[in-house]
Amino acid sequence: VVLKSEEGAGKGILWNTFLKKIFGQYGTQIQDKDQILGTFNSNCEQKIFLQMNGLIKNSKLLLKWIIMRIF
Repeated sequence: VVLKSEEGAGKGILWNTFLKKIFGQYGTQIQDKDQILGTFNSNCEQKIFLQMNGLIKNSKLLLKWIIMRIF
């Protein structure tokens, strides 16, 4: 699921209000691309939902790279 919109549209509220409660320990919020791409990315281990908050301008390429690395 990709939620993309202008800043301030409420994506973070959706995470904090509903999704964090649904996914619990299997979800996390990412603020920096190095939390995914860096050497120390164990915070993403065993997660099924990542809420990536404004990582980079060309997030489509990042998303494609992440998917290709997983599969």
